[in-house]
Amino acid sequence: CDCQGQAVLALAEVLGSRLPESFRAVAGELIKTALPTLAELRSLRAQAYLIMAWSHLWKADVPLARGLEGVAKQAALRLTDAYERSHRPEWPWFESRMTYANAVLPHSLFVAAERWPDGPFMNVAEQTFGFLVRETTTNGLFWPVGNCDWYARGEPKSPYDQQPVEASTMAEAALAACTVRAEAGHRPTFLRAHAWFEGRNSLGLALFDPLTGGCCDGLRPDG
Repeated sequence: CDCQGQAVLALAEVLGSRLPESFRAVAGELIKTALPTLAELRSLRAQAYLIMAWSHLWKADVPLARGLEGVAKQAALRLTDAYERSHRPEWPWFESRMTYANAVLPHSLFVAAERWPDGPFMNVAEQTFGFLVRETTTNGLFWPVGNCDWYARGEPKSPYDQQPVEASTMAEAALAACTVRAEAGHRPTFLRAHAWFEGRNSLGLALFDPLTGGCCDGLRPDG
């Protein structure tokens, strides 16, 4: 499930960090223990998080990245296969509906394209991320898919409840796209997603508290 991919990404961030060696050793052992299971993940988001975890280790030059590379590439290919099955001219996406943490899917393929530029990853990443940007931009604001009814192909997008995970993953995906493309084309997307926390959203309400570092749980129609 998705949480397994998120857990591996968190462990990879620890392993590739400058935290104490004891912390990194535990993270490495946990990843090694999970490795046989990771190849069996079929959730699209779990596979996206796995690709991002591998990339983190690869860029940090952690030896364990070599053991994960084949699994990560297969995960990237499965994402492109999902796109080929589901996309339509008016719906260039991986599934028949958009749900949550949507940006992690194209984000992971931008990451894959950086490592395997000759594969199909960049094209799918650009098509899907461009579609996501268009569908989540309204009057110059970031307006993500709401988790009340999601956004099924051919139906209206659910406007609420908007979750912080949509804005944070959108911002991260935009940064990844800028890194791989070595251009600032996605900088406005990053800024819109970032500004969502500060009150540039559909309700004009700030979710982020700079005094505590806390964040509200999301936006409902009433606040």
